[in-house]
Amino acid sequence: LWRRSGTWQVQRGDRADAAGKNVFAISGGSVFDLNPQNGATSYELTGASSVLAVGSSEVYANCSVPDVCGYRLSDGHQLWRQADGSQQLAVEAGGVLYLGNGQALNATSGAQLGSIWQALNTTTALAVGEGRIAVSDDPRVLDLYGPPGS
Repeated sequence: LWRRSGTWQVQRGDRADAAGKNVFAISGGSVFDLNPQNGATSYELTGASSVLAVGSSEVYANCSVPDVCGYRLSDGHQLWRQADGSQQLAVEAGGVLYLGNGQALNATSGAQLGSIWQALNTTTALAVGEGRIAVSDDPRVLDLYGPPGS
């Protein structure tokens, strides 16, 4: 469909189907939102160094190391910043941003909600589904967290 010259590193997209409108990629140390239909640059995520996750209305990125920031998906405006250290993994679900270090943040405000697990700084996988969080902190173990009684 299109081609962009230069050195690009694709990070994340908002959707895997034809309704997707955002593809985030790094070029020259900056993070850009590219239109997946034509490759045009929509905006730059100011201060972002890497994209962690994309929700329905926000995109979450490492910014101004060692912070995590939330940006409005529609225009890239920075909404909040939280000093939670540089992250490698994050996933958003149900209005909560779960970070690889075990912290849970309010996805809209960035406010800390608490610690879900005690991270060992070796988290290699993080996923959410059906109200549960799967975490791999040890290559021999997969921990599953969920609501009490589930």
